[in-house]
Amino acid sequence: MSRSGRRFNWRLSFLILIALASFVGCHKPADREAYERVLATMSVREARNFFAEYPKSRYRDLLVEKLEEISREERSEEGARLILEAIPKDHPHYATMKRAHEARFGGLQPSTTSGPDSAGVRPPAP
Repeated sequence: MSRSGRRFNWRLSFLILIALASFVGCHKPADREAYERVLATMSVREARNFFAEYPKSRYRDLLVEKLEEISREERSEEGARLILEAIPKDHPHYATMKRAHEARFGGLQPSTTSGPDSAGVRPPAP
């Protein structure tokens, strides 16, 4: 066997290493993709799904803070209430947000919409 056949191929090894590094570096965790989807759609339903599916995600607090910010800017009582209902009840910001909502709009009114598919959908006007 020739000497070149037994020699370690550094170029091939380097290319394989680069390919592996780029694959690992490009992969996003599922909770990050879900977090980005919630921010892109600004959907209360997506937020609820995120909190249910990833209760221990590192993006949980970031999403709650973003929803808190949006809730402060929300002018309609129903919109602010829907955002508040999407926040996990065990999150430390929930109590603060609930007090702020009650101070702005009075007590929490029961939801006029029901069911998981109606989040963010207003009932038709009479």
